[in-house]
Amino acid sequence: LFQEISVWIVILFACLFVVATTVKVIMQKNEQAIPIGLLLFPVTIMVAYAVLLLYGDMFGFNFGSFSLSEMFTHALNYWWVFLIFWPVVLLKLPLQLIGKKGESDSNSLVSFVFAPFYEEIAFRYFAINTLFLLTNSVEIALFFSSIAFALIHLPNKDGDKWIGPISLNLTFLSGLVFGIIAIQYGLIFAILVHSVANVAGRLIGDYI
Repeated sequence: LFQEISVWIVILFACLFVVATTVKVIMQKNEQAIPIGLLLFPVTIMVAYAVLLLYGDMFGFNFGSFSLSEMFTHALNYWWVFLIFWPVVLLKLPLQLIGKKGESDSNSLVSFVFAPFYEEIAFRYFAINTLFLLTNSVEIALFFSSIAFALIHLPNKDGDKWIGPISLNLTFLSGLVFGIIAIQYGLIFAILVHSVANVAGRLIGDYI
């Protein structure tokens, strides 16, 4: 399995988490971080689409098989898809109770074990398959599930501070990477990579 991993997947993964986590940490110190994060989100979506349109074949996808207008049409027709995953936030409450503030072991268990398993099942298994059945396009399913994945992190807080908008762009790009890995290598491998990503994000954040 590991011998079959595309070098592009490794490069994408490394670049994403070093750059995006660094930007996230820097933004957390900016007083205008929340509006900046919200304004950057649509820009990040468009840039990601352009990159996948040009280089998606390196990851095994053909984003040129449909037009941008077709994607907008699907988004309008299936707008409710971006809402049906909000109940997932409520299902995360038991995990949040496990990781109470001040209990570092519990927090680590949630971030590095429970959350990756739970979120990959919800967004890479159920979301991608549901969207594929609706749109008949694995590329659109990958893209829309990543947007939905980012949006359910919008209410995220760090203590009493609202940090959801700061993380929007990181979680969207993370969703794309995890989705590519899940489609190409399987859900279990996506869960493992998600867990490693959370550990890497914590270490980079602490270092900075």
